Amino acid sequence: LGEKLGLYSEVGGLLELRWPGKSQRTVLSIRTRVLQPDSVEDRNDLNELWNCMATDHMDSVIGVRDWHYLTHRYFHHPEKRYELILVRRRLTGTPIGLLVLRKEETAVALVDLICQFKYIKILIKEAKRLTHLWKCNSLYTWISRQHANRFTSKDISIRDIDLSIPTNAWVPQPFNTHQLFDRWWLTMGDTDFL
Repeated sequence: LGEKLGLYSEVGGLLELRWPGKSQRTVLSIRTRVLQPDSVEDRNDLNELWNCMATDHMDSVIGVRDWHYLTHRYFHHPEKRYELILVRRRLTGTPIGLLVLRKEETAVALVDLICQFKYIKILIKEAKRLTHLWKCNSLYTWISRQHANRFTSKDISIRDIDLSIPTNAWVPQPFNTHQLFDRWWLTMGDTDFL
């Protein structure tokens, strides 16, 4: 209806990705721990992770995922509890990514992740391992459809959840629908109800 009325245009869609919560081998090259909200080192590491991620997304539309955002969105959420897991290289201690997870009754939601593209599969493997440790049946996430291939593995199932990404079509904008089409990086964390 919004498209017919000229109010918005679709510029993408979301897919649900799901993995079984079965036992995973520990990735020996990494170590993980909970992100500390009062740690200056964690704040600096997270901001560096965000800067690297933003560089990977030079051709994408992505919301800022820096320390200020994380604090507001996840640490101080009035109703929901999130597990923020910092993933580092075991030998050097170099941070490679952050997982934002939310435990549910039988599943774990991968609400967001902050990393370079090349580390996504390592972070997914760690999230699957944690899902098993937390005795949950599955890990799942939402991602914009053009980025789903970055998450693939042998045990993945992909489902179209029929959620479109709209853009305003009735107010002049600096970018047209064609320029924005399939350029979005959106996760569950970009919704305000999860």
